[in-house]
Formats: sequence, structure tokens, C-alpha cells
Amino acid sequence: MNNKDGRGFTPLMIAAQAAPGKTTINQPKPPSNIVAALIAFGADKDATNNEGVTALGCFYASTRSYNDVSSTFGGRVHKVDPTLRLMLMPTGGPTAADQEAQGDP
Repeated sequence: MNNKDGRGFTPLMIAAQAAPGKTTINQPKPPSNIVAALIAFGADKDATNNEGVTALGCFYASTRSYNDVSSTFGGRVHKVDPTLRLMLMPTGGPTAADQEAQGDP
């Protein structure tokens, strides 16, 4: 459940990273079902990758990248989903690397 790849990414980090790209016109909020299932099965929200980023930081960075591309082409910009933010929040709060990944609040 908490195995890491060569860059230190866990399944939870990968799921969190993918969530912003799963939005549609009919579902403007990123889905949280995969993230919720991984957490329910014991995924570690406090785990960090090789750069000190948790799953929350992966979610922040992905949302930021999605918004950068979307705004370039006149698309809508998404705010960080509060449900996913709460689900992914590490026990001690976001790491410095997570905060850097978030960019502009």
C-alpha cells in the first residue's frame, strides 16, 4: 500500500496527482473516491517523496499545472478542492515542499 517507486511516489500520491485531470463539465470537482479508498486501506498521508512532497503537495502541484494549462487556453481555473485537501492533509500539516507546490493560494 505504501510502497514507493524510484522517485519516492506512493499510490496515494499518484491518485492525488491524477484527481484534477478527472474533472469534466458535468463534474467540476475532482473525484475523491480513489483517494478515499486508498486512505481507508491504510495509505500513509504523511509519506514524502524524494523531494519532501506528500500526497497533498502532489495534489496542489497537479491542480496548479492543470490551471496553468487551462488558463492559457481560456478554460476555467479550479480552486483546490477542500474535501481532497482535508482528506490528504498530513498529520503535522503541509510540509514546506507542499506549500511550495501549492504556489499562489
